Amino acid sequence: EDGKMEEVFRSSKKTLRSPVKRGEEGEMKEILKELKELKEMRVEMREGLKVMSKEIREVAEGQKEWMRKEMEKVKEELRVKEEKYIFLTVYFK
Repeated sequence: EDGKMEEVFRSSKKTLRSPVKRGEEGEMKEILKELKELKEMRVEMREGLKVMSKEIREVAEGQKEWMRKEMEKVKEELRVKEEKYIFLTVYFK
């Protein structure tokens, strides 16, 4: 097919004729336009996913910090209860 196009170009010395028919030209432009739009959408989606991933990581870090603080509270409450228990068992022996 490329050889055929080269022959047309050599014989006319004017323009390189495309193998696409006239009616298909508009369709090709439309397809290329849609491909460009899809590419842009993909880029936007990728950026959106990056933002979402960052937000999820931040929420997870916040939850880990909250859990750590809750565990510290529970440990402190247990320590206080153990001290009271030890004090009472020693005091009331």
